[in-house]
Amino acid sequence: MADATHIVAGVVSCLITVKYPVIGVVSTILFLIYQLDEEWHLKDEAWRDILEYAVGYYLTGITTLVLI
Repeated sequence: MADATHIVAGVVSCLITVKYPVIGVVSTILFLIYQLDEEWHLKDEAWRDILEYAVGYYLTGITTLVLI
């Protein structure tokens, strides 16, 4: 089951990237580092969290491109 917070994080990162590209990239890198660290220590299938983040990011990116 999808965790809405990861999708929202992807949406926010994408929207930030539109105006502040560096902050968007940094927020994405920080999210990935956190999730990979969590996977390394907890073995909690963090790839699902990363997938949810990516879904939010890419759907927002596609929507933004269509609307522009």
